[in-house]
Amino acid sequence: MPTISRKTLVIYRRTLCVMGAMAVLYLALNLD
Repeated sequence: MPTISRKTLVIYRRTLCVMGAMAVLYLALNLD
């Protein structure tokens, strides 16, 4: 298995955080 570069991990984590935040905002707005 090739080692994943640190930059890729940072981008992957940041993308997951953004998607998670957007999902939470989406749910919060639709709960009204």
